[in-house]
Amino acid sequence: MKLPIRRCLLLVLCVFSAQSFSSDVLGKHVLAVSQSMSAFYMYSLSEGDKRYKNEYEQYFDDAEGYLVQFKKSDALVGNELQSHWDKLRPELKYEYIDGSGFIIPVSVRNQYRAYLSRIFSQYSLTNKAEQDVSSSLENMAINVEVMSARFF
Repeated sequence: MKLPIRRCLLLVLCVFSAQSFSSDVLGKHVLAVSQSMSAFYMYSLSEGDKRYKNEYEQYFDDAEGYLVQFKKSDALVGNELQSHWDKLRPELKYEYIDGSGFIIPVSVRNQYRAYLSRIFSQYSLTNKAEQDVSSSLENMAINVEVMSARFF
């Protein structure tokens, strides 16, 4: 009698821990995308400061790694996000125009923002069940990063 109950409890625990892992990795992806977006814009605003280019590239690589991890825990949503990410990645480049500096085309900015909005929305949906203090602090940090990235 105890063995079936233990197996059921183990199964329930695994299901909930997978959701928590999925939410955590997606949150890290959202945070890395937000940080990469901020650095991407700051590179343009600082007229090509290499520090921001290095930050952008590092956060972008981090975001890709977290997306790969997320796909392992939620293949359906992960594959959909990966499809959008793969279309966006080659578009994220600057155009240098003499007299104007580094320009980010409007269509690229809109695509980048749309992707960030999409993943933030998905993160918000998957993260509603978590109510503890540490996840609330993490949510606040992600919200601030998303707002500041969108501000630019």
